[in-house]
Amino acid sequence: MTTQTTGPMIKTGSAKCTEAAIKKAVADYADAGNEGAVLATGDSDSYRCTDGWLVAQVNVGPAAEAATVTVLWQGEGQFWVPQDRAKVCPKPSKVPASIYDLACNSN
Repeated sequence: MTTQTTGPMIKTGSAKCTEAAIKKAVADYADAGNEGAVLATGDSDSYRCTDGWLVAQVNVGPAAEAATVTVLWQGEGQFWVPQDRAKVCPKPSKVPASIYDLACNSN
């Protein structure tokens, strides 16, 4: 007798540094309670990726009152996962040197 199991498909891969993937990460960030979050300039001028990390300038709040904040994500599989800068920025930090200043020494 054989048994079959079914379950969710497991997806693997690396988080992509494409404008579409970044906008998805920002949209998920908005869905997590950061009202109105959008890329600050709406394009690739507002984010940088390196070595599995993403930093972006994100406008948060209603358009007329939006504040620009720096958000940091780390790639986990194919997903960008937001990181608490207070936890990942203190040295020694895993945040790559090429984006450290932008990610950790900004608003």
